[in-house]
Amino acid sequence: MMKILVQNNQPTSGNIISSDNVGYLIEEPKLFLSKTGLENLKYLSNLYGVDYNQEIFRSLIQELDLTQSIN
Repeated sequence: MMKILVQNNQPTSGNIISSDNVGYLIEEPKLFLSKTGLENLKYLSNLYGVDYNQEIFRSLIQELDLTQSIN
């Protein structure tokens, strides 16, 4: 379902109706506990082919008030 919502997969049948308020809570985060949050973000961005820009990531971290959680 999530892959269809983010357009990684095309639906084979049926319809999805959504709004701008879609949430998702994973049961078990797939993070490296031995790495910092920022190191995990860098790894995951590389894994999913997202350009890693530390300046943009740090800006988003501050905007989302995650500074205490990221280190």
